[in-house]
Amino acid sequence: MFKVFLLIVSLVFFPVLAKSKVPSYQEMESKLKETWDAQIPVPYTKIVKKDLLGKGIVLLRGKKRRRYYLYTFLVYLPRYKEENKQPVVAGKGKILQ
Repeated sequence: MFKVFLLIVSLVFFPVLAKSKVPSYQEMESKLKETWDAQIPVPYTKIVKKDLLGKGIVLLRGKKRRRYYLYTFLVYLPRYKEENKQPVVAGKGKILQ
């Protein structure tokens, strides 16, 4: 009876504990903004869609048992032109994946 109780408790709480270490899409939005600003000179306007694959957060395994989490975002990037070495919105843009 105790083994059955232990099995039920482990099945209920283990996925909760394992999943709690993975950042959610809401937490990754701020990291996306930081990374985008550091890597790309023009800002995106808005996030159009999250989780494009419909699979949630995808776990990828690399060498030496490293884990990588794949988040997918669809962002809207307006068309820019350069004035005085600064990007200025020039018109309609594209949705980038």
